[in-house]
Order: sequence, then structure tokens, then C-alpha cells
Amino acid sequence: MRVILVATLILAAGFAGCLNEPEPEPAAEQNTNTTPEILVDENRPDPTAGEVVAGPAAEPDLEATLAAAPKLKVGEWWKIKFSSPLDGTAAEFYRVVAKEEQDHYIFGMPHEGWYKEAVIYHTPAFGEVNKADLSYDTHDVLFTPLKFPLTEDQTWTTSFSGGPDMQAKVKVVDQYVAEVTFTNVNNGNPLLSLVYDARMHEVVKIDHFTVQFEVVEHGYDFKGWVTVPRAEDLVFIHARFGGILSGGPAASGPTDTVEITEDYNRVTFVQIVGLSVVGDPGGTGLAHQAGVYRETVTDPQGNKYETMVTPADGGYKVNFFEVSDPKGVWTLEHIAAGPGLAFTEGIAYHQYDILVPEGRIRTDHSHPVVR
Repeated sequence: MRVILVATLILAAGFAGCLNEPEPEPAAEQNTNTTPEILVDENRPDPTAGEVVAGPAAEPDLEATLAAAPKLKVGEWWKIKFSSPLDGTAAEFYRVVAKEEQDHYIFGMPHEGWYKEAVIYHTPAFGEVNKADLSYDTHDVLFTPLKFPLTEDQTWTTSFSGGPDMQAKVKVVDQYVAEVTFTNVNNGNPLLSLVYDARMHEVVKIDHFTVQFEVVEHGYDFKGWVTVPRAEDLVFIHARFGGILSGGPAASGPTDTVEITEDYNRVTFVQIVGLSVVGDPGGTGLAHQAGVYRETVTDPQGNKYETMVTPADGGYKVNFFEVSDPKGVWTLEHIAAGPGLAFTEGIAYHQYDILVPEGRIRTDHSHPVVR
């Protein structure tokens, strides 16, 4: 039962972290523009993650309350302080409203401050976000963090990153702030919690066993290129736990293959090896399990990405990778010689840029792999 619990928990969660991975060579400039109104800027900004000048900070919006969904503006931004208990990862990055459509906002990250790990963490939301309730897809299933108007003891059912169905319940703190807790509908175990602050127009804090974040600044009038991960699709989530087949629709022996179509121009994936879980999903402890664990991913160009733990390492490892031009067949190899896990999760998406506030779009994906 513990094996099943751990494997299910790992496969149901969006994992992240960033240790020292080899940095692939930057991709060459490409213009995949097929429509006349699209212009690819030859003088692309420096893609190295660094200092971002976001724009003026905002005073609290005392007009917005819990009674209705916020009305966001193109160029509105939030600075996120982000951490993961998986490996102690900590980072700060910006999230920007790059475009407004009839029913959606389009969120991205500044081109100079692209943080690839956020794609796998599944929070905060990037790409398309529904205006009505700030909901978005995680593991190809809609996660609904809010339901307006937010009222005391209000409930609804949703799911996060492929996990079990959760019941959300609201606690109203005041006219601006509400806390929402999400519990497993089957056993009542707490799985996730968040804080929404209408004065900042967003979820300002989230707590999940794989990730925590909080908004530390909020403002308007961002100017510059914003990179958007569009059409995020779970393309592989494969694992072996203690030698048991425990992940992926094609799990068969130590190797899986996955074909990615030309619809995507980028893949971000995580490898986790040697990890085990102590306790139930509501009070998870993460621990190393002695043994030999290895994940090897080979992309269609033959490049290998590998994470390995041996008894001499005395810990588990979490590594992130980002790959451009993912079309073709990928090979995933797993070794789990011990009671722990060898796991890979990958998200494919179309990465493109929007110039804020002008709205000009470049559809190419020559943004080099960052870090």
C-alpha cells in the first residue's frame, strides 16, 4: 500500500527544482512567421535572466473586493517570491499580463527573466487564464482556484496537477482578503491552500507540498517583450518505483518512448530520483531512499539528459531541463534499484513573445535555453 501511495502521489504532483544541469547551446535565430501581421524583431533583447525593470508599483486598489473577479490590465505585473521544499530551491521572478482576449488573460514572464521551472510547478498560472475565476489548465485538467463572489464557507470541487478531486472551502478574512483551503474529497486530507487579495487582483500566496510562493510587489505599466508558454500539454509523466511499473500509458520495462508533434517548439521537464514519501499526502515528508536510481531522457536529436543517485550520494536529486525543437521521438529510461523513485515529467508548449504594451507578436522560438 505504501508503494502505491507514494507512486500515486509523485505522479499526481507537479514537481520542480533546479540543480546544476548542463546548459545546451543557444538555438539559432529562426523566423517561423507565416502571417503578414507578425513581425519578428531582429534586435532581440538579451535573453540572459537578469534584472527586470517592471514599471511603477501600485497602491492597493480599494475599489476591488471579493464580490467580483478582478479587472486586469495589459502591463500589470506581480513580483513572485518562490520556493520548493523538494530541494530548497528559491527564486524571484515576474509575472505579467501580456494580452487581454474576450474570455482570457494571457500571462507571461519578461523575456530577460524567463524562469523555466515555473512551467512544471504549475503555479502561478502562465498562458491562458480565464477571466471569470482565474482558472487555468494543470496536467491538461482545469484548476479553479476561486469562484466569485467569494463568500464565507463557499465550496466547489476542482483538481490540481492531476491529483485527486479536491473540495475548496472559503474563509473570508475581510472585504478584500479570503483564504481558500483544498482538501481531498475522499479522505479530507489538506492538499493545498491559498490567499486571494482583491487589492492586488490576484492569489498572493499558495502553499502546496511541492511549492510555496507569495507576491511581494504589484504594479502596472510593464514595457518590453514578454515570453508566453502557450498550449501547455503534459507529454510525459513516467516513473518506476522500486522496480514497479508506475507511470505513463506505455510503461513497459525500463524504457518508454513518447512522440511529440510539431505543434510545440519547447519542452521543459524535471527528473527526480531517489525520492520517497513518508506519511499521507496531507502531511508529506520527503526523504532519500538508499539504492541506485537513474533517469535518462534522450531527445529526438540524440542529446541525453541524466540524473543519478547512488548510495554514496546520500540524498535524492531534482534536475530541470529545457529543450527547443522537441518534434520527434523521445526515449525515457528508468532505473529504480531500491524502495525509491525514478521519475520524469515533461510539459510541451509553444513559446512566443508579445511586446507590451504595443501588442506586437513574434512567433519564432529562437529564445535561447536559459540556465
